[in-house]
Amino acid sequence: MTASANPLPFWLRATLLTALGGALATGLTWLGQHYLRGPVGELGLPSPWEARLMRLHGLAAWGLLFSFGALAAAHMGRGWVVGTRRASGLGLVVLAALCAALGFCMAYLLSPEARPPAGLVHSGLGIVLVGWLVWHRRRSLRP
Repeated sequence: MTASANPLPFWLRATLLTALGGALATGLTWLGQHYLRGPVGELGLPSPWEARLMRLHGLAAWGLLFSFGALAAAHMGRGWVVGTRRASGLGLVVLAALCAALGFCMAYLLSPEARPPAGLVHSGLGIVLVGWLVWHRRRSLRP
């Protein structure tokens, strides 16, 4: 394997992976709580962990937004000029923008009835985003 022609600074890689790991862990845990465990107690109320997990997920999303802004300044422009992995990088940008937009809409704009289907799309896009990022990174390590 060879090194990437456009490596990320250590601090940016660490910030990105920490925020991404936090968002993935809290999102998947919330999905498990909500869809697998279901309502709890005699009244059938959602688990109190669901709200806590969403707050932590939102915090991780802020870290991701910061990371993507730093990526735009430190990595994306140079990658575009170098001309390597433009398609996979552009795909990451589109997926991240869609995830962020849907997350914002669910938090502030959508009605309670519209949130569940939007949430499933958001979850699917987030999982695809993580896989796409792994693919983008692996491509940078090819000889």
